[in-house]
Amino acid sequence: MQARALSKTDITDLRRWFVNAAKRSKDAGFDFINLYGAHGFGIFQHFLSRATNQRSDEYGGSLENRSRFANEVIGDIRDAVGDTMAIALRVSLDESIGKLGFSNAEVREFVEMNKDLPDIWDQARGTWEVSWLSYWLRTGQK
Repeated sequence: MQARALSKTDITDLRRWFVNAAKRSKDAGFDFINLYGAHGFGIFQHFLSRATNQRSDEYGGSLENRSRFANEVIGDIRDAVGDTMAIALRVSLDESIGKLGFSNAEVREFVEMNKDLPDIWDQARGTWEVSWLSYWLRTGQK
């Protein structure tokens, strides 16, 4: 893995970039934003998953802390665009990578804790690798 933990400045910058993108989307006439955090990639899943989130600050550890980034970004977007745009958040139902992954039980807890966070919950199964392997095993196609 060639990744590093984001600094607090990086997180602030990333939040601002999401807001700027939402504002551009609104100006362009869009009425829907889909934030992606599933299939083992996407910054939202990287914060939510214990497999990729090794932080020891307020963004790591407990599910509440690992949820903080999603809460902040969606709150920032809502502040910027109001109720003029619907917000969806895609998360994996279960990363299917063992006890370090974002499990189905944790996803249920996350959704319950944050039920009013997005307008739409978009849920997917597994990681990209698990999804591709499942497809390949079912169809025999590469």
